[in-house]
Parts: sequence; structure tokens; C-alpha cells
Amino acid sequence: MYLFVDNILSMKNTAVFIFLLKQLNRLGRNPKKSLRIFLTGLALFLVAVGFIALGYYQSHWYQIIGLVILGFAIIVCALGYIGILANRLAKFWQR
Repeated sequence: MYLFVDNILSMKNTAVFIFLLKQLNRLGRNPKKSLRIFLTGLALFLVAVGFIALGYYQSHWYQIIGLVILGFAIIVCALGYIGILANRLAKFWQR
């Protein structure tokens, strides 16, 4: 556990760490946009669940379509949630 923390702390001045901080700053800059992205992912998730349920009663191709949409929905939801979290962390760090 301590080795993991030491690796994270020694990473502060590397280019990867600076890149990640810039990306988090960019994602957290506009919380309304992040919320809209998150809700879009949530809507895609519900559409995917609908396709998966439809595939249970109809053709299995609906389930495959639902799984593909589900993959996109998870990515979109994660980006929106990371943006919301980054905004909250930025406000916490400013205090």
C-alpha cells in the first residue's frame, strides 16, 4: 500500500501527471455540461436496457444492439461523472 502511495507522490512532476491534471481541469470547468453528459449517458443506459429486455422476447439481435449501446452509455456516464467529481474536487481544493 505504501509503495503505491509513494509511486503516486513521486509522479507529481511527470508529464503524464500534468496531462491528467489538465484533463481533469478541462472536464470540471463546466459543471452544467458535465451534468448534461452524465444524463445523456443515463438515457443511453435506459435505451440499452430496453433493447436488452426486448431481445428477451424478440430476436437476440436486439440484445446485441443493447450491449453495444450499453458500452457507449457506460463511457459517456463515466465522462460526465468524472467531470462532476472534478468540479467538486476543484471547489474543495480552493477552500
